[in-house]
Formats: sequence, C-alpha cells, structure tokens
Amino acid sequence: MVFFQCTLVGYLPLPFVAKKLSFAMVSLLYALYAFEYKWMNQGYSINVRLAKVENQWPYFMGFGLPLAYLTSLSGNYFIDGSLFAVLFPLTIISAHQAQTLQQNFVFPLRLFGLSMVLSNHLFQGHEFIIKVGKFIFSLILSIATTTTFIVKNTVGRFLT
Repeated sequence: MVFFQCTLVGYLPLPFVAKKLSFAMVSLLYALYAFEYKWMNQGYSINVRLAKVENQWPYFMGFGLPLAYLTSLSGNYFIDGSLFAVLFPLTIISAHQAQTLQQNFVFPLRLFGLSMVLSNHLFQGHEFIIKVGKFIFSLILSIATTTTFIVKNTVGRFLT
C-alpha cells in the first residue's frame, strides 16, 4: 500500500513538488523496509512501525536518502532495481545496528495515513478469513483422509 502511495504522489499535477515529495516518501519507504526486519522481530504491528517513521521522519529520511538517491540516478528501471538489490542488504544490516531516537520530532509527518486507513479497512475482518481458512483446511484434510481410507480398502480387496 505504501509503495503505491509513493508512486501515485509522483503523478501530482505540479511536477516539481511531485518529484520532491515522491523522493522524500521513497526515502522514508526505504528506511521503513530496512527497519521492518528488526521491528518485526520485536513484535511491532504495521501501525506502530509506520507511526515510528512518521514521528521520527528526519532520522528515517536521512537513513533512506542515500539508497533513494543512488537508485534514482540512472532513470533506467533495471539498473535502479539492480542497484537496490545490491545495496539494500547493507541497509538491513545498518538498521539492525542502528540506535533510533526515543523522542518524537516536533511535528510528525502524516504521509502514510492513507495507507494505514486502507490497510486497516481491508484487513479489519481478518478473524473471519482465518476461520474460513481453518474450515477449508479441515475440509481438505477430511477429504484426503476419506480418500486414503477408500483407496486402502479398494486396493486391499483387489490384493486379497
């Protein structure tokens, strides 16, 4: 969701503002990607992770800025993607070693609010999805068990 939001911002009617805002959002997004591995291990939910990036945005923008800059130099999708693939693991390692600030910035940026609202709305009923998944799994398991029983008894009759 956040990636799509960053992409859509690049198509705003004011090209100069759109490019700068999109670049800032991509910098924050790359920092979020890098810290996500660390924060997932610490048990932070997606809303907490996005809030951390929005509340401490100067730190995270500075963290993601080098990768965003390097992957935007060529303008070629494949070259930029290759640079990202080579350099991104280094940002993950850096994020695991980094000590983030414990205090929030004076004014937080609410850039990912739309993504948070859409994610919450889409995945609000995930308990229902889990129940349906468990039901389908138990149904498949019972069909497989019944099929195995039938095949064993049928093959057993022919062998005796």
